[in-house]
Amino acid sequence: MNHSLKIIMPLMPIVGLLVFLVLKSRGLLANGDPHPHVPCYFIFGDSLMDNGNNNNLPTQAKVNFPPYGIDFPDGPTGRFSNGRNIADVIAQLLGFKNFIPPFATAKDEEIINGVNYASGGAGIRDETGQHMGSLISFSKQIINHNITISQLSSLIANGSLALTRKYLNRCIYTIDMGNNDYINNYFVPKYYQTSRDYTPAQYAKVLVEQYSRQLQEIKVKVTLNEVDGKDTYVDKDGLEVVFIFSTKKTKTLEKFNAQELYKNGARKFGIFAAGNSGCCPGIMADHGLNTCVESVNNAVKLFNNHLNNTLYDLNNRFLNAKFILIDDPLVYPNDLNVTDKPCCEVALSTTGKGSCVPNQVPCNNRQNYYFWDAYHPTERVSIIVGTKAYETLSPFYNPNDFSPIKPKKLDYSDA
Repeated sequence: MNHSLKIIMPLMPIVGLLVFLVLKSRGLLANGDPHPHVPCYFIFGDSLMDNGNNNNLPTQAKVNFPPYGIDFPDGPTGRFSNGRNIADVIAQLLGFKNFIPPFATAKDEEIINGVNYASGGAGIRDETGQHMGSLISFSKQIINHNITISQLSSLIANGSLALTRKYLNRCIYTIDMGNNDYINNYFVPKYYQTSRDYTPAQYAKVLVEQYSRQLQEIKVKVTLNEVDGKDTYVDKDGLEVVFIFSTKKTKTLEKFNAQELYKNGARKFGIFAAGNSGCCPGIMADHGLNTCVESVNNAVKLFNNHLNNTLYDLNNRFLNAKFILIDDPLVYPNDLNVTDKPCCEVALSTTGKGSCVPNQVPCNNRQNYYFWDAYHPTERVSIIVGTKAYETLSPFYNPNDFSPIKPKKLDYSDA
């Protein structure tokens, strides 16, 4: 099993022309508004959001080769799609002129508008996806964000972390985690112990508890040293990571204590619910079925139930922050009618399993396909899902709709 996904089915009933007109009216098909709705947008997540952070990692979970990017202006960039991904769509709808850059290559003033930390295969648990090779777990993505904060403090606040946090108060943070903790952990007993240690109900509870701690309580000590235009730091596991930057505007930090997202200024959280992973072609093939694998979907429902209730509690606890659950659209266009097989030819071997076979020609009618490869949606699906997410996040950028957000508690089936 390879890569992460979130199945976002079904989708909104919008005909193709209406989709085009709506997105054009909102600037999605343009180059961005002169003034974005918010000053910056930070992205955490898995391969649904990854735009190149895995490219130089020793991992199977990277896609910087054709036919990936066949419909993207820059070709293959590391996006797990034929074109834009969900984060790209949200960024464009928010009015940013350029796509939010990946942490792996972001530098200098690029980071002022935000950074994308997402990594294909990543999860809430640090071990998730490790059987595919190196990746950047959610904990490490938070560490990377603190590297960005240190850079921002020099760029925009003369080294003041307090002023930088005030700037970050106005930014949007979206987090898409949990998918891989099922499809690249719990349901892969060959490599992971979790399905033997926990029932689905127990695992959902433990997973969301860790997720909540990462959002509000994670504390990791990081040491930074400036050496020849590079930031080098050692994480809690002893892994040295190098971030290249311009030294002209950056001060050396002898020690930097990485705090959680909230304490470093994050106030506007958009948290994606995990998707119906059992409905992707890769999972169905693994189970020898041609229909959704309900045991997988039911386990994910338990996670979403706990997640929703946790966000409810966080909103009551942190009254000056808002945590919005971004759930899946409910229906999809009738012409998006190929939902059980990928558009591209996928690899069947262990190496790169589920990814598009390099340099093969994909299907021509991509607008009719839900899945690009065995696990990830096509650009068309990402446009619809990203638009729905943008609308859900409207309290963060619409001053007339900035009331306290307390999501209604849901009771998903325990089946």
